[in-house]
Amino acid sequence: MLRVMKNLSLKFYIYLISSVGWFISIIYLLIFYSNNSSEISIDHLDKAIHFTLFFVQAFLITQAIISYDKRIQTKNLIIIFILLIIFGSIMEVQQIYLPMRKFEYYDLLFNLLGITSGLFCSIYIKN
Repeated sequence: MLRVMKNLSLKFYIYLISSVGWFISIIYLLIFYSNNSSEISIDHLDKAIHFTLFFVQAFLITQAIISYDKRIQTKNLIIIFILLIIFGSIMEVQQIYLPMRKFEYYDLLFNLLGITSGLFCSIYIKN
């Protein structure tokens, strides 16, 4: 017996594709990108970048899930939260082994803050 596929909205696909693109961007920026320019020197700018990268990722993937199923299930939010924490931790720990990169606990903290804020922002917008 074939299951009937749910008719998904364009909004779902936009959020899903954006989320995948943003995910790839995070990998590029946290592994390969190197700003060799010393022209711009703002204290703790990298923390704001970590926060923003993970805020946007959490927001996009949560919006995709909300677009898929209008009900916000706590289970889905917990899964998103855990998977993004694992991803953010892996991205930070791997910097130990990369030249021109360094591991920082504060980066992990700002990844966590970005993820949490992105999830709550999505829930707030939904309501």
